[in-house]
Amino acid sequence: MVTHELNFLINTHRDYAPKTLRHVIPSLLQSGVKPENLWVIKGGMQSDGPFNFNGLWNEMPTVNNAIDWTTFVTIYQRPGDFPFEDFFYLHDTCLAGKGFRRLIVERSEEHTSELQSRL
Repeated sequence: MVTHELNFLINTHRDYAPKTLRHVIPSLLQSGVKPENLWVIKGGMQSDGPFNFNGLWNEMPTVNNAIDWTTFVTIYQRPGDFPFEDFFYLHDTCLAGKGFRRLIVERSEEHTSELQSRL
């Protein structure tokens, strides 16, 4: 089932994830992002795998290792594995500040409404 709720994709690599996810994940949760809307694409793995929800976020291992482009390459190669249409991309070195989710969602809805009114 495809959801139209805004999801947040975090691009990371197996060698850096332990260092970076412990900062970016809490900052997103504190900004109001729900765990089920957090999706981590972890590149440089030995095999591709499905998304797995670990209780705090969804994680997908992939053999892709295109540094900042890993998430986009994976979406292109495996579009059926992503159960949503709308997402906001983040690199694993980003942090979300107070009100981040609200600002992103409000701006997204504002632009979506504007585009829909032009159709």
